[in-house]
Amino acid sequence: MLDDPDLGFQDVDRDGIPDVLDIQIDPAPSDVIANESGFGDADADGIPDALDIQGTPAGDPSPEEALLELQARKQRESLMTSTLTNIANMKHESLKDIAKNLRG
Repeated sequence: MLDDPDLGFQDVDRDGIPDVLDIQIDPAPSDVIANESGFGDADADGIPDALDIQGTPAGDPSPEEALLELQARKQRESLMTSTLTNIANMKHESLKDIAKNLRG
């Protein structure tokens, strides 16, 4: 088995990222964060309540968000429809010119 080439940097975890650039994340338990920071953590997700975003669950958008998403989707569909219509019209005109040239 071949040894890894010496690339001139330390890579202890052998992930290809030099240790000086490697970010090691070791989250503290949520009870330590709550006790040391002075902030509570009601949902025990490790994020203090003061920084925690309280929103609707990911699969359940609010009615306003759903309406905005629907409007954006309709605008994208309208743009796509007009783009495809323009392309089809240009292709039709091109084929008409080709047929005209072939007839003489």
